[in-house]
Amino acid sequence: MIWFVAHLSTPTASLAVDLDAGNPTFTLTDSIQHARQHNLQIKTLIDKLVLTKKLLRSARPVGLPQVSLNSNYTYAKDLPKSIIDFGENSPFAQMRGTAFPPEQTPPPTREDDDDESNITELEFGAHHTFQGGLSLVQPLFAWGRYYYTYQSATLAVAAGKAELDAAYNQLGLDVASAFYRLLLSMEFVEVAKQTVDLAQQQLKTSDNLLKSGVSTNFDVIRAQVQVANAQSTYIRSKNGVKLAKNAFQHMLNLDLATDIEINGQFRRQPVELTLDELINLALNHRPDLQQLDLLKKSAQKQVQVTQANTRPNLSFLANYRIDDNEKLVEMNKIWNVGLSLNFPIFDGLVTYYRVQEAKSRVNQLALQRLQLKNGIEQEVRAAYLQILESQTLTEVQKETVDQAKEGVRLANLQYKNGLITSVQLTDAQLALTQAEVNRLQAQHDYSIALARLEKAIGQPPSSLE
Repeated sequence: MIWFVAHLSTPTASLAVDLDAGNPTFTLTDSIQHARQHNLQIKTLIDKLVLTKKLLRSARPVGLPQVSLNSNYTYAKDLPKSIIDFGENSPFAQMRGTAFPPEQTPPPTREDDDDESNITELEFGAHHTFQGGLSLVQPLFAWGRYYYTYQSATLAVAAGKAELDAAYNQLGLDVASAFYRLLLSMEFVEVAKQTVDLAQQQLKTSDNLLKSGVSTNFDVIRAQVQVANAQSTYIRSKNGVKLAKNAFQHMLNLDLATDIEINGQFRRQPVELTLDELINLALNHRPDLQQLDLLKKSAQKQVQVTQANTRPNLSFLANYRIDDNEKLVEMNKIWNVGLSLNFPIFDGLVTYYRVQEAKSRVNQLALQRLQLKNGIEQEVRAAYLQILESQTLTEVQKETVDQAKEGVRLANLQYKNGLITSVQLTDAQLALTQAEVNRLQAQHDYSIALARLEKAIGQPPSSLE
């Protein structure tokens, strides 16, 4: 049984690292906060979530009344004219001799031109015409189409938030891995430096023994080779720090020219939850699993929306219109109200296939969830087993390092007294170096296993702070 403290909430502390200061120092918490603010993938998902929220705003007023106002003004310089033959029913023939205002007096006609007096030229329309209208459409009943549309959009926004949380979860693991990798590289440098010091100490001892006639030149040459090899390893370890630091800066989207430092140590806290408890935590808190659940519910709402398109819908209509021009004595005002019933009968099976497509989407999401659930269980098991392995190796290597240090101390004394050869002393030093490397690797693996387990159960990496 191992012990593990669960943190079910993500800290929201602000970044406390001043990048303008010389050699800014990052803790693991600072690193994660900086990555959250500057990681390009996170910024992309945030923009995607903002867009999804805008789509929700457009879906919210779908069932509300739609009001539109329209107006137009038309000027016509020339009006269309038409010649009309009234025949014997010409009103102008009956008006002969009637007093007309001077501007309305019909043109004089000759008595022998009665047929021509029955022909009249008329203008149609007006030079200045204004029209305006106000219309209202209020959906009354649509089998829940608008309600399901809004619910689907709301679930899509929640799924977008879960996707962002999943990205934060993965980013925490990636940053922790890069942080501990850099820390391991820095520890390797210390081990390599210690190996150089031991080799130089052996070289000095061999040289003194050679001068006193106790040793041979072979031991000196061998010690010189050992110093050269140790220095080569030391140089490679320092270059490994540079590579690990570049990977860490890339993860945090930092300028590679910026010289940074890290402050932290490997994690040692034990874990006390059983494997079944960890799996239950994962299934209840993994954001990517929650995302698929929300997407499945949203897809189910889309099925209902598509099915509603095959059913009748009822709307209330209202219109008000005005017309005016210079020939009207009074402006025309017209209004009307009514109901509109739309009953789809046959659309060429388009809606049917869209419903089948929506149902297929739901089935695909259900299969993806099952696949992800199995993958999460396997991920938790792998991290759990790695913790057990690394924990055991850490305890074993701690004792091994202590024994190797004592072995090097005794080997140095024996070599100075001529009881062992330089080869045996070198073996003791190599055993110490290997034990130190194994100990550091086990501590690194344990820290990474903890971070992987936290990611697997949907929690952020927690440092010793």
